[in-house]
Amino acid sequence: MEFSSQQAATLYSIADQCPLVGGNPVYQARALYALIDEDADFDDALLCIAEGFVVKSLVEPSLSVQAYPNPNRTGQLFFEIDGLDEGDRSITVLLFDMQGRPVVQQPLAGWKGSADVSRLAQGLYHWTVLLDGQRIGQGKVTLF
Repeated sequence: MEFSSQQAATLYSIADQCPLVGGNPVYQARALYALIDEDADFDDALLCIAEGFVVKSLVEPSLSVQAYPNPNRTGQLFFEIDGLDEGDRSITVLLFDMQGRPVVQQPLAGWKGSADVSRLAQGLYHWTVLLDGQRIGQGKVTLF
């Protein structure tokens, strides 16, 4: 089966949605898009959190993530990851406002680091920590 570039782009735009929002057509588009790019991978946790849905992993990680201080007025939000082994791993902190919009995306260099939150408005934010693209921690922080 051959797809035009416009058809492929349409399939991708449907497949790259949170399935909790788009429903079965998202899975159908992913199945068809796999005929175009069998290596395509869609991160439902990240796609859904932008829509305000938190998708929990079925695999319990053996890592724990702490974010402090909370509540926060320092302009820096610190993160510590307990149980992380040494090695080159991609660690990313994401902060979302209450509408699910990403407002901070900050890489961490190892098991401890911080994110600059000094330019964010006061309020409640949701944070997520990704390790090699997989969510290992999440929570909420109040900035004032």
